[in-house]
Amino acid sequence: MADLVRRLRRQGHDIRYVDAGGGLGISYEGAQGNFEEQIAAYARAVLTPLRGLNVHLLLEPGRAIVGAAGVLLARVLYRKTNRRKRFLIVDAGMNDLLRPSLYSAYHEIVSVRRKSHETEITDVVGPICETGDFFARDRNFPWLTKEICWPFSTWEPTDRYWDRTTTRAGGRRKCWWMGRGRK
Repeated sequence: MADLVRRLRRQGHDIRYVDAGGGLGISYEGAQGNFEEQIAAYARAVLTPLRGLNVHLLLEPGRAIVGAAGVLLARVLYRKTNRRKRFLIVDAGMNDLLRPSLYSAYHEIVSVRRKSHETEITDVVGPICETGDFFARDRNFPWLTKEICWPFSTWEPTDRYWDRTTTRAGGRRKCWWMGRGRK
């Protein structure tokens, strides 16, 4: 990025801002690790090449900060077996959490009421279409009944943001915000 700024300035462009985009990544599996060390390493990687360029740095660290603030609760509607493939159909869909369907993002899924020590290999899918509307594929879960939840990394934009960026009305919210009850 620094080389591009230098090249464009040599061509006569007045470059005063550098947008570093989405900033820090987020851990979808397990603990985030030492967040302070990750911030320091990220800052060094971004700032070192830009030193001396006298530019304003823009970045959006939002997901790394708020991604772990929400969980998505979903109820198992029913089970389905297709030849040897097992499916848990839940009452949430890719419209509630798009990342797994969009680019196979991993989100940890746990049972709210873990009563069984028996496990099964299954797909967790929404009611729209088991091919594209999925949350997990071929995962080993405890025998899930009633509710399941995705802890952490499920923060989604607010209704206000949703209404401005999509053509669909914001639906019933299924996120739990830490200590604030159901929305």
